Amino acid sequence: MSGKRFSFKSKLIAFTMMVSAVPVILLGFISSYIFSKSLQREVDLHQQSILKNFESQLNNYLSRIDEISISLATSPIVLEAAERGVSMKTLDISLELMDTLRNLVGNSDLPIDISLIFPTQNTVYSQTTGLVREIYYPFSEINRLVWNGTITSYRLPPQTFANQNDLLIVRPVPLNSSAPKGVLVVHLKSALLVKMIERMAPPLQRILLVLDDRNRPVVSGQTWSSGGAADPTAQIVGLVTASRELPDQIELNGESFIMTATQSSANGWKYVAIASTQELSRQSHNMQRIAWLLAGGLAIIWAGAAIVGSNRLYSPLQRLVNKFSPRSEGHAGLFVKRAPDIIDSLDFTIQQLHDNNERLMVRLNEQMPLVKEHVLLQLLHGKMTDPDIPDQVRQAELAPLRGELIYVCIAEIDQWHELKQMYGETDRSLIVYALRKRIEELGAMHYPILGISPKPGQVVFVLAADEPEEVSFAKIKQLGEQLCQQIDREFPFSLSVAIAGPRKGLEHVQLSYEEAQSLMSYRLAKGPQSLITRESIESTLHAPLGRLIVHEQAITAAVAQGRFEEAYESLDELVREAGQSIHSSATILALFTHLLGELERLLAASDIELSGIIGEEALGQLSGMHSLALLHQWMRDTVLTGIQHQLEELHVPRRKKLVQHAVSALQQQLEEDISLQSLAEQMGVSRATLSKWFKEETGLSFSEFLIQLRMTRAKEWLSSSELPIRVIAERLRYTSVTNFTRIFKQSTGTTPGAFRNRYIASEE
Repeated sequence: MSGKRFSFKSKLIAFTMMVSAVPVILLGFISSYIFSKSLQREVDLHQQSILKNFESQLNNYLSRIDEISISLATSPIVLEAAERGVSMKTLDISLELMDTLRNLVGNSDLPIDISLIFPTQNTVYSQTTGLVREIYYPFSEINRLVWNGTITSYRLPPQTFANQNDLLIVRPVPLNSSAPKGVLVVHLKSALLVKMIERMAPPLQRILLVLDDRNRPVVSGQTWSSGGAADPTAQIVGLVTASRELPDQIELNGESFIMTATQSSANGWKYVAIASTQELSRQSHNMQRIAWLLAGGLAIIWAGAAIVGSNRLYSPLQRLVNKFSPRSEGHAGLFVKRAPDIIDSLDFTIQQLHDNNERLMVRLNEQMPLVKEHVLLQLLHGKMTDPDIPDQVRQAELAPLRGELIYVCIAEIDQWHELKQMYGETDRSLIVYALRKRIEELGAMHYPILGISPKPGQVVFVLAADEPEEVSFAKIKQLGEQLCQQIDREFPFSLSVAIAGPRKGLEHVQLSYEEAQSLMSYRLAKGPQSLITRESIESTLHAPLGRLIVHEQAITAAVAQGRFEEAYESLDELVREAGQSIHSSATILALFTHLLGELERLLAASDIELSGIIGEEALGQLSGMHSLALLHQWMRDTVLTGIQHQLEELHVPRRKKLVQHAVSALQQQLEEDISLQSLAEQMGVSRATLSKWFKEETGLSFSEFLIQLRMTRAKEWLSSSELPIRVIAERLRYTSVTNFTRIFKQSTGTTPGAFRNRYIASEE
């Protein structure tokens, strides 16, 4: 008994259902099969004649298009255009080519378009789009077709490429060339073939389909009279094209379709006619319905009898199961539906809980690396407040980074621009991922480490050390030197590493990250495969460079405060001092690279990208300067002037609009727990930026403005409603009535109760 899979009750129900329903079901299947066979023979002869007629007309169209394509591929003007190209330099040939194609298309009774691909000139000329100086999709895929001398043309059915609706005839120019200088494409509108199908097919529910020698649909059409039902054409075409061998009959959504097919001896294409048997088999379907109704009735009667008898037999056991089963709706429904026996019920429930727990653990483990990266990225950009850091670190399992000293280091690939040219985006991502993992492996030998790639070609890794600063900093430098050497041996590029000074606690990660970024800007002066620290930078600078740093800071301060005249003057002083005290072009380049980095971080606080002002290849422009005078002019006329115009046009209007949206959000969410951090996240800016702009636009700090709004709302409720003061305090999110009363009195000079009484007295 214990080894049985099903209970006696389940077996009884299954047996009665089988005895009553199976004979009738078998009889229905046999009769349906015999009728479908006879019906297919009846319709097949008629459909054969339709297919032959359609094949003849389609072959006629294709033959005419072949003649057109061959005449064009051998035309002197097309050959000359393929040789010399279509451009302003060959205007006479280009105009003559356009006139030839336009006349040919205009005089043809076929709805065709013609396109020419010129690979050597990277140009496409089409009747619909004109001349395009780029081989765009799908012509880029057509251009990859192979011509070996034996293949003289291609016929590409619709949807060979995405959004391709036409039948394409493709030939090389010159004709039969294995290395063509041009590719001719003739487009036959598939709408013509669909109309031809609709004219040829009689008003029966019928679908005509043409498949090429690779079983791809060339054209399909139908004369479908759905009578309100869904048109099954798309589903039927999908079934046919997915089948290697075409069946005589198919079933779709409970409806039968008879299929007739012929294959062309000229090109191997298949011509398929699919007709619905609904009109011809109505009486047969009625008989089948009666049979199925009788079978269903018998099955229901026997099932009911089996269920009643089983329930009477098993009612004592069922009551026992109900006593020990959980009473929650979900559990009770689960037991009754899945496992009638009590042992099976308990086993099923425990197994379900175990499986669900395993799935949740797998999903949690899959998402944990993303959570770690997100939290680390928030720390790097300073988007996490100090009270949130312990909880976020604990939830993201960053406990190993809770050391006494925190180090932030940046590793950048020196040959990133070369890698961008050599590898695609996916391969570059895999390279950076492998680099990050290798850095984490080497760093874990010294201290707990976690890495992230915030931008292409860069890996930022954070280490936590409990040893004294002198010992830990020496080990970190040793790790940086090891990385530079090890990566150079294992990867096809070199690496430069910038190490920021140690700081205590994760709340200072942003400052360390900014310091490391500032150090990395000196990489050009240090050269590839460099270890950059504050000490190494100071040792390479001459004593007069201290004054240059002062001028640099004066420029960034003047830009931050909108005093661009002072910024221009400080830039003049910086260039003059650099010309007198620095004789190394690499050092000058590093100095101005660092200035660009400081300006970029300054503009990022206002959500303005420096690359949008001076272009993506700013460093390339900077390194291409051959004289200090040219560098001076570029910094003045392009960089500072561009920043000035951008700030004047965008900064103030955006600030006003954002603060207006923030005030509106505060008014709508006044009865909710809202903070400056949550409001900044809603507005899409940093907490510091919103606080600064709020003060500049309203004259009040965020907390002062929020109190003012709450007090205004409280006075409205006190004067216009009978809400208790306790309810008003709760709705305005105060922790206690005492706290609310204290702030109300500080704001209005009186208590809430006195304010309400005074208002009532004034009304009386």
